[in-house]
This record gives sequence, C-alpha cells and structure tokens, in this order.
Amino acid sequence: MTTHEETTEILKAEVEGLIESLEAGGEVLVRGGYTPYTDRDRILYRHCETIVQKLVSLGYTYTTNHGHGCKDYHFTKRIEL
Repeated sequence: MTTHEETTEILKAEVEGLIESLEAGGEVLVRGGYTPYTDRDRILYRHCETIVQKLVSLGYTYTTNHGHGCKDYHFTKRIEL
C-alpha cells in the first residue's frame, strides 16, 4: 500500500466515524496544528482542513477556536433558528 493510499484510508475512516457521531446527534471535534503523538494523529492534523471542507460540504456547521497555530473545529448538525 502506498503512503497516499494509507492516508486516504485513514481520512475516509475518520470522516465516516465523525458523520456517524453527528447523525446520532453528537458533537465532534476536528483538530489541527497540535503536536502529534501517533502517525494517525500526524495524518489527521496535517489534513485537518480537508476534513473540515468535507464536513462543510455535507451540510454540517462548526464553531472555531484558534490560537498559537492550533485549530479546533466543533461540528454539529445544522441548527435551524
């Protein structure tokens, strides 16, 4: 398996898990810019914006908290007021 294929597989699995949590009414956190402790964390943090773009394209909304190079995106299902 190539590095690209492995990265794609990890990102797809992460997005699927996030969507399951969101559809169950939960809130999920997508993070980037932190010090990774595992190879999986390194991939997720490096591709944080890709995950955010995918969830936004599916209609989920987020609030953010950024500081010192770190990014936190708190996603929920779209809230209709």
